[in-house]
Amino acid sequence: MDNLYINYDKQWLDFSNGKTGYYLNSTVFRFLSVSALLRQLESEALLLDPTIASKQDFTFLSFVAALQWVMTDVALFDGLPYDPFDERDHFFSDHLRSYSRCCLEGDRLLTYDEFAAGPATTSEPAPVFAFFSGLHRDEDRLRWDRMVAMHLLLMAFLNVFGYKRQQCKAEAFRYAGSMVQNPSVLVNLVKWLPRHDLATSKAIQQMVDNITPYIPTGSNVNPDGWR
Repeated sequence: MDNLYINYDKQWLDFSNGKTGYYLNSTVFRFLSVSALLRQLESEALLLDPTIASKQDFTFLSFVAALQWVMTDVALFDGLPYDPFDERDHFFSDHLRSYSRCCLEGDRLLTYDEFAAGPATTSEPAPVFAFFSGLHRDEDRLRWDRMVAMHLLLMAFLNVFGYKRQQCKAEAFRYAGSMVQNPSVLVNLVKWLPRHDLATSKAIQQMVDNITPYIPTGSNVNPDGWR
């Protein structure tokens, strides 16, 4: 996403003569790899015993649910003109689970080379390629903002569960927040996080604090009260 913020206007995500280039292929591959990992966690249907599970265990599963939600729920676009029955700037949940299967061989994630030589040449991930093809910050669509919202959640997730080298600083959250074209998407994201039991997460609080300058005044989102 950081790379896309810099290069979105270079048309690297466009189809060229009906063929996909490396940038589009690798973007779709990375997205589907994350989706496949989320699907694996979901399909395991782990039941945590609250008497032995740690708070971090529940926070981890809450992030998994939120990352699935941010790509599939039209509630992210509340207040904006959008047809919820048209899989244009979101994915239907079961469809996304199905698309993510093309990055798996059994329980193993495919490598990029395996994906590019196999599934990427078939019609199976075509709707995902269509979602990312031509993705542009200045377009008259909402998919860009959905990806920014996912990026914000991923950064917060990495600040809890990632390696030290993956830690995201305040300026990274502020920069991503500045990329949003429709500020109401940030409003909807913040409003929904408590429903995923993430309102008390320190990393989520950091995220909210740093995107607050991009949340419109009078939007009824008060980060301090929200916490």
